[in-house]
Amino acid sequence: MGIMPTYKLKPVIYIAGRYSDGGTLGDDERWKNRNIMRYFSIKFMKKGWAVLCPIENDEWAYEDGVITYEDTLSSDLAVIQKCDAIFFCPGWEKGKGTLVEHQFAEDQNIPIWYEVIEADKDEKRPPFRVLAGPETANLKSVKEKSDV
Repeated sequence: MGIMPTYKLKPVIYIAGRYSDGGTLGDDERWKNRNIMRYFSIKFMKKGWAVLCPIENDEWAYEDGVITYEDTLSSDLAVIQKCDAIFFCPGWEKGKGTLVEHQFAEDQNIPIWYEVIEADKDEKRPPFRVLAGPETANLKSVKEKSDV
């Protein structure tokens, strides 16, 4: 048996934002909210975080009628439990699901951030984790400059 390579794992952040309020918001409002969440997802990706954004994970299944709103929220809480931090996009206070997510994160002592700058200064930010595992292809880093 050979030597096992090591992997630097990024910390994981959940991007919380108002999206559909259980299907009560119109298409224009949902697309505006989706773009806000994508904007902040990119910001954290550029800072070296692995990003989980619920609208990209399970919202499609809700919109297609495969699962209920309650199913999406339950799944989202399970994901939040596994994250190193949670970021709340502007306007989260008006969201039906984001209020539940916020309370859950508080109850679970998950670091809660409202500004991207907190990712740089918060002492609670976990360091990259190093794990041993099988060999994989060498991945190139994301370009350093961004228009975002």
